[in-house]
Amino acid sequence: KRSTNIELLKIVSIILMICSHYMNHGGAIKQVKKASLINKYIIWFCYLGGNIGSHLFGIILGFLLVKSKFKIKRIIKIYFGVTFWSILFNIIWNLKWKSPEEGNRITHDLFILHFYEYWFTRTYVGLTMLTPLVNRGLLQLTKFQFICLIFGMELFTDLNKTFIKGSSLMFDGDLFRLLRFYIIGAYIKLYDVKVFGRFYFIHFILGIIVYALKVVAYVHNEFFEKNLKLYIAENRVYSIFSTLIVVLGFLFFKELKMKNLKIINLFGMSTFGIYLFHENYHFRDDYNYWINIFHTDEHYNDKKLWLHVIITVLLIFFCCGIAEIIRDKIFSFLINWIMKLSCIKKFDEKMNKIQLDSNEKKENEFNSLNLTLKSE
Repeated sequence: KRSTNIELLKIVSIILMICSHYMNHGGAIKQVKKASLINKYIIWFCYLGGNIGSHLFGIILGFLLVKSKFKIKRIIKIYFGVTFWSILFNIIWNLKWKSPEEGNRITHDLFILHFYEYWFTRTYVGLTMLTPLVNRGLLQLTKFQFICLIFGMELFTDLNKTFIKGSSLMFDGDLFRLLRFYIIGAYIKLYDVKVFGRFYFIHFILGIIVYALKVVAYVHNEFFEKNLKLYIAENRVYSIFSTLIVVLGFLFFKELKMKNLKIINLFGMSTFGIYLFHENYHFRDDYNYWINIFHTDEHYNDKKLWLHVIITVLLIFFCCGIAEIIRDKIFSFLINWIMKLSCIKKFDEKMNKIQLDSNEKKENEFNSLNLTLKSE
């Protein structure tokens, strides 16, 4: 059963990523120094949303999967989506955009996840495949060990890059970026973290304040570095402020009370397809739709930049979302047929056995903890 509040968070996450791509691939970030002060705030607000959105997907993954059974269906569905959109745009590219001297990249597009064009999807699939092993390790930890693990990761990544100028990272890489948020999401799920209880809206307010501070720090980078010794703008990926935004945002949506809304659930399910569609490298780079269709390079200093961003992002979200919903409906019968194969069922069973013992151990730990609390 899908939780509408989590599906809504997925929608917010993909919209943040589209906003970031508007500024990055659309060229506005390259012209940010020439923009007016108001537009600088808009450009940085949107541009910084990309990593926040991708990290939110990581924390959602940990929250949903740490106690769930492994299902290869999750990965098969992503592979079908990746392959479909890659082949479709390969055909269109060959018919419309390809110059005579260029060769066909069909092999590249068939195995697109093995290349960097879809770094986020490739990392997400890789982490999903590893979840039985990751969960087995996490479920062995006590609460104190869990906290030490999270603090250790933050100490050598976010805290390191935020407060020590020019420092290098002890841990890095796309998989680690997503894994550390998976671990945070798993901790929130296992220990039902509630910082402000029923006043969960405080998470949202604090998240907005920290996000605003981060944007201000990028616009006025020199002031923050010289006077406050905060190197917020030195690393867009590793920043304690970004992590706070992600965690606070997730805690807000986790506690958000919502009715089960099919339309939100439907678009929430399509968020990966939206990413695959609008980030297809044929569409994005070969044709450069940001420039040729939306003319994003002409609006970086426009007084109505905010309006152009909203209209463009929502058009991409809804058009790509509807296309992905239709594609998913068409191919669902094939995926369901694959899932009935005995070899697929056996694979799921073997993967689930990896973390089964750890699940039982963690349940026993929680039961003994509850008995201790009751006796006290």
